Amino acid sequence: MKNNLDEDIDGLFRLPLAEFTSARNTLAARLKKEGRPNDADRVKLLGKPSISAWTVNQIYWSHRAAFNQLMATGKRLRPAQKLKLAGKVAGMRDSLDARREALVQLSDLAEELLREAGSNPSLDTMRRVTTTLEAMSAYALLPDGPTPGRLTQDLDPPSFGSLASLMSGASGIEDTEEPEPVTPSRKTAANVRRLEFEALRDSLLAIGGTLDTNMFGRPVQLNTEPYATRRTVYGRVDRSDVADVLINFDFANPDTSSQLRFRTTVPQQALFLMNSPFVLEQARCVASRAEIKNANCPQDSVRGLYQVILQRSPTRDELDLGEKFLSAGPNVEASGSNAMPKTTLVERYAQVLLLSNEVMFVD
Repeated sequence: MKNNLDEDIDGLFRLPLAEFTSARNTLAARLKKEGRPNDADRVKLLGKPSISAWTVNQIYWSHRAAFNQLMATGKRLRPAQKLKLAGKVAGMRDSLDARREALVQLSDLAEELLREAGSNPSLDTMRRVTTTLEAMSAYALLPDGPTPGRLTQDLDPPSFGSLASLMSGASGIEDTEEPEPVTPSRKTAANVRRLEFEALRDSLLAIGGTLDTNMFGRPVQLNTEPYATRRTVYGRVDRSDVADVLINFDFANPDTSSQLRFRTTVPQQALFLMNSPFVLEQARCVASRAEIKNANCPQDSVRGLYQVILQRSPTRDELDLGEKFLSAGPNVEASGSNAMPKTTLVERYAQVLLLSNEVMFVD
């Protein structure tokens, strides 16, 4: 049960955005006058919400049923993901479709709220609103998420590592954890964004030196071997059977009109990059490039891999770690019942770099 202070704070976040600061200062002054300095300090620390965070707060306060529906779809994703990993695709697709439909509904409500408040529902604002809503849905899977209705800043979805940890109870699945994304030090978080699947796949092909840049022609299958090397925009889309990899990477439902593509962070994205034969094939292509294949020593191999994949030289620590890994032996076997073919350590190290955030994120 909420106390009076919680009710007062909720009241602040319900107000029109322009009234927030003055109402917060008035409440803090009143609490201090009543001999409640700790409560007054707590109120003073409340930041004024961004326009997109304020909009999400208003959806929570004014359209609770629709907001709760989105949270419910987020909570259903965990068992659906386990079904997907067990080979039952339909449950996962239904859950993702339900979340997308809920996001579309809330996006429409957000536009109405912004117009009623005299604000322009610009494309950038709506992108931040939908990203924050999607993040709220993803945080519904985690025990300690943000407080609905009291957001002050936009939210990003939780990391691969946070969500992958939820899958630890799924038996028979290996490599379900992905390191928590760390923004490269030379970039600022405000400018960093994750590549969409089409750009990511094309980047992997370009790094491997196999990207076919020819224009026009018939569509190609993206998820069957031998893997097509054409740009992903030429991939065939079957409305009745959209490829799983496209669904996992937020491809819009081809049967409905979508204002924008929602961004999700789910374990299947990390699993694709770690276990996909397509990614391993690109790692092999990188390892076979002349500047790496003809390297005289492990250090030269590491330097070549960094230049080809990340277009920079490795740091001293990265060079030492890479040399230590490549000096372990000539080959390594993949483990598990469906083991990959034998791969060289250079190919494995190339795959590790292909999975790095410097490949998947740009500024």
